[in-house]
Amino acid sequence: MNESNILERRLNKLNQEIRYLRFQQKLIVEMLKGKTPTDKKMLMDSQTFISILKSTGLDDETLNYLHIQFEKNSPDSHQFFLEFLGLADEEIKHIRECCRQEERKT
Repeated sequence: MNESNILERRLNKLNQEIRYLRFQQKLIVEMLKGKTPTDKKMLMDSQTFISILKSTGLDDETLNYLHIQFEKNSPDSHQFFLEFLGLADEEIKHIRECCRQEERKT
């Protein structure tokens, strides 16, 4: 692998991290405004949200990374986010446990 490829891969990784941070920033702003997952304006199903994220260029690997980093850096916000998507309690528990397991692997 040449230097150009290495730099390009690093740039792509940084772009993923920036998108994640921007997303987290927006979510926290909404939380600070006092909105909760039950506010009608905030409700969105997970498939719609995934479609939106994928249309911006995020792939499955990046979405998994987003969950893992969310759980690692802000577990309460991650819980809020999953509730915001209207996921069932069991599904939320499963996602969060998978994230913790993946984090332990790294």
